[in-house]
Amino acid sequence: MKSEVLDEITIEKVNYPPVIRRFQSLFVDQVLLISFMFIISSLFGSSEEDSNGALRGILFLSLILIYEPFCLSFGTTLGNKVAGIRVRKFNEEEKKLSLGNSYIRFIVKLILGVI
Repeated sequence: MKSEVLDEITIEKVNYPPVIRRFQSLFVDQVLLISFMFIISSLFGSSEEDSNGALRGILFLSLILIYEPFCLSFGTTLGNKVAGIRVRKFNEEEKKLSLGNSYIRFIVKLILGVI
């Protein structure tokens, strides 16, 4: 009986990217985000500091909260593209993540990063 059950089970080999490629992807994405933040800061930094501070904060937070989930719903972030990493659905490798799934993934990554 056990041999019949074992014969029916198929284990698929999944290729996950190594840690160094994940780090490269993260590094490229962080450099890109920091570059955008410097650009935003320079655009709003020359005049009244008090009124532009809140606007800059909102733009920084929006950039962080939108970049990764939005890019992943279209296939890949710039860092993932450079490192050759694809993020796909677990059981359907040919399908990209939906925007909702991208945000769930992003929130879980934030929570695990804090822990």
